[in-house]
Amino acid sequence: MSLQAKLLLAIGIILLLVFTCIEFLAYQTTRKNTEQDLWDQAEKVRNVLMSMRRIYHHQFLESGIKLTDKTLGFLPAHAMNRISQDLPNWDKSGFSFNNVSDQPRNLNQKADEVELEVMEYFRQNPKEKTLFKPFQKPNGEQYYLYARPIWVEKYCLKCHGKKVDAPRAIQATYDTAYNYQVGDLRGVLSIKLPASTVAQRTWASFQHSLVIHLMGFIAIFILVTLLIRRHVGNPLADLASGMRAVADGNYGQRVEGFKGEFAILSQAFNEMTAQVSEQQKALHDLNNQLEQRVKRRTAQLEAANGELREALDTLQHTQKQLVESEKMVALGGLVAGIAHEINTPIGVGVTAASALDERVKSFTQLFENSQLKKSDLKKFIGTVAETSNIILPNLQRAADLIRSFKQIAVDQTSEQPRQFNVCTYLNEILLSLKPALKKTKHTVEIKCSQQVELYSYPGHFAQIITNLLTNSLTHAYDEEQTGLMVLEVSSQQGWLHFHYSDDGKGIPEADLPKIFEPFFTTTRGQGGSGLGLSMIYNIITQNMGGQIHCESTLGKGTSFYFNIPLNF
Repeated sequence: MSLQAKLLLAIGIILLLVFTCIEFLAYQTTRKNTEQDLWDQAEKVRNVLMSMRRIYHHQFLESGIKLTDKTLGFLPAHAMNRISQDLPNWDKSGFSFNNVSDQPRNLNQKADEVELEVMEYFRQNPKEKTLFKPFQKPNGEQYYLYARPIWVEKYCLKCHGKKVDAPRAIQATYDTAYNYQVGDLRGVLSIKLPASTVAQRTWASFQHSLVIHLMGFIAIFILVTLLIRRHVGNPLADLASGMRAVADGNYGQRVEGFKGEFAILSQAFNEMTAQVSEQQKALHDLNNQLEQRVKRRTAQLEAANGELREALDTLQHTQKQLVESEKMVALGGLVAGIAHEINTPIGVGVTAASALDERVKSFTQLFENSQLKKSDLKKFIGTVAETSNIILPNLQRAADLIRSFKQIAVDQTSEQPRQFNVCTYLNEILLSLKPALKKTKHTVEIKCSQQVELYSYPGHFAQIITNLLTNSLTHAYDEEQTGLMVLEVSSQQGWLHFHYSDDGKGIPEADLPKIFEPFFTTTRGQGGSGLGLSMIYNIITQNMGGQIHCESTLGKGTSFYFNIPLNF
């Protein structure tokens, strides 16, 4: 919605609200004026009736006319009732009047419920002279009641004082309405006016003023619309057109011919477009300079990027060589340990076999010289049995070491996955690491179900376990310290869950986010390369499709948790 439309809508709403308020007040004022006119009409009727009543009353009493049952109807109080009953023959509007009382001598002048309430009101408020109020007849018609109290005056006592003092015709005709005193409420003059007269006159007057006001407000709205269009809408349209031209790149656009506030606005607009034009020119020159500088910098960056790519390729190649070197160093350490471990049982076997060889030669000489005795035979058999009991276990031990080493070594150099039992393989890994573990006082526990089978890369798995144990041996414990390392394995919903923990020194919280970064180590120069945990992270996340994270508390130890698919 445009500004002009919003402004006209706001003014229209304001005018409508003002028009509504004015018409509401006009209607209320017209209604009050109509009711006042009705009251004035009733007041005039009352004044005429009361004048007639008093004049005829005194005239009757002072004329000397004898009051009989035939002349009783000339009394104003009696005549008014008859006039009231005859009025509908001449006035069809529903207008009526009568003198009414709570103790009437004529039943036609008995006060109804509304009039009784009015009488009670005047008794409670004797100073009030008039009551004008709306009411509803039993048939549902709306009326206004104009009531004036009729107080007993001295001349009234002639007929309403003591009964014995009343004229004989009155005494003979009526048994009620005696014993009044001056100042008593005898009744009320009740004038009833139909409310439809008020409504009709109010609506007719309201319609007339409504049409006049409506035409006036329409004329005002049209005039305001024309003024807004000429002095606001058209200048705004011209300014908007100028702004669109500037937005399209016509920075030489100017707007002229405005007056008043719009002249100030157009001047500011022209100054703005001039500044924008100058800034655009400066910006264009700056863009040309920047383009030249960008071209030069782009050429430099391309050259630098080429050098960086070469450096990155060299770095990745070097890292790969370092990882392979780390694997070879670990494998070399494994070979040295296994060789040293095998040397002992082989040496014992060789020594026992040499002793047995000497004993066989001695036994053969006795046999060839026919000097063999039964005791010599028994001694020889005992020696053979004792020697074989020495040779066989040591050879078996050497064979187990060689088998474990062979399996681990083959797996570490092979890139093919296979099915293997995790528990059995963990024991083979520990057997291959026995030479390194024998030098410490640490204990390694395996908590694993024999049913856990894994189809994956056993060489990678062996590298993970070896690096975890080596990391604990290198970093977690001081010399001569006794530690416990636990390997706990479980499987669930197609995943192998592995938990490795030690009870060593722990890792500082500040170092935890960096432990899997390549070359990060806290023992550089003491045998730490910083590649062990990085290799574990890459093997698990990239080669085996798993996840790994570490938790550690200083002084309590470190735990590594990793999950890998059972069937990769």
